Amino acid sequence: MSKQSFVVCAFTWVSILFLFSWTVDKATAQQSEYLLDNPDFVADMQAAIDYAYDFRFDQARASLSDWEQKYPDHPVWVFWDGLPVWWKILNDLESEQHDSEFLEIMRRADHASNRMLRGNRRHLDALVVKSLTNGLMARLHSNRHNWYHSFNHARTALNILFNIEQIYPETTDLQFGLGLYRYFAAFLADEYRLVRTFSWMLPEGDRPGGLERLKEAAENSAFFIPESTYFLGHIYLHFEKEYEKAEPFLNTLTENYPNNSYFQRLMLRTHFARRNIIKATELADSLLANDSFKSNKAFMEEVHTIRGRLYMRVRNFDRAEEHFKSALSLGEHFPNADKRRYQTQARYFLARVYKDTHRTEQARAELQHIIRSRPDSPYLSNSRELLRQL
Repeated sequence: MSKQSFVVCAFTWVSILFLFSWTVDKATAQQSEYLLDNPDFVADMQAAIDYAYDFRFDQARASLSDWEQKYPDHPVWVFWDGLPVWWKILNDLESEQHDSEFLEIMRRADHASNRMLRGNRRHLDALVVKSLTNGLMARLHSNRHNWYHSFNHARTALNILFNIEQIYPETTDLQFGLGLYRYFAAFLADEYRLVRTFSWMLPEGDRPGGLERLKEAAENSAFFIPESTYFLGHIYLHFEKEYEKAEPFLNTLTENYPNNSYFQRLMLRTHFARRNIIKATELADSLLANDSFKSNKAFMEEVHTIRGRLYMRVRNFDRAEEHFKSALSLGEHFPNADKRRYQTQARYFLARVYKDTHRTEQARAELQHIIRSRPDSPYLSNSRELLRQL
């Protein structure tokens, strides 16, 4: 997810908190009905989550098969169907290929939760699934700039989250959602003037406090340890720009889930941002040599681009050129190749290789391509400046 889209998503979740209220009577909540209160189910679900984060989705589902047979109408099974599709989306947010399939699954999970809530409007399992389902739909719609739908789904997700807190204030899993809320309420007020104009309407955020809640969830949560760890790494990498703090969280993820190509990419970005050429080079080479990742075109596009830039840092222009061309050759697999981040980045640095090796006409052709096709690119001004130097 881009920083812009991620900020919009967080802003969506924060800003709609006060639009609706869904009160819950603590006295009538019956914990004994719920799978989420069953320690055997929790243990099996934790194992399934670990399988899923390591992209072993068949094993994840198999580990829950006995529960699914016993509770076939539970909404969690429909929700679980959407997780492999969500990872496909996250792997390549610049593609909308899987959006319709994912949203349809999430709508069915939401309907299944509603059916359970009609029998017991305080059913914890149904509330949690409904909150997660609407939260993911809000995230996807925000990435696609579908603001109306994003606000509606985020409104539902946050209302449920804060009312679950009323019933189970000691639930550690809540620290994940509350931590994100606290952090981004403060982040948005700090960084965006528009938010500051009406920040008096919102409960005060707390960036350090939000991060502490996320750290608590990353250590003690029943279900959100990997997701909390991911957001800590993501926030320190892309928002706080404290790369040394991002590294241990991402190290944990790549060690625990070596098959998760997305976490590997975040680790590579961190090494590159820290200018740790040795670690970045070792990781990039190992990823490019891993046969299990080679069919992932978006993954290979990014790793080739970063590997080329690493070669540029040691002025090995021949090898840098090879990797930039490898990244660009993958463009044929993407319908929107000229609009893609790493296609543009690879083309820009290929132009720099041409310039530094005195191939002016080739450099000019690549830069003019960027200027024609990417007027919205952060590389536009750099391309124009480099073109003037030729």
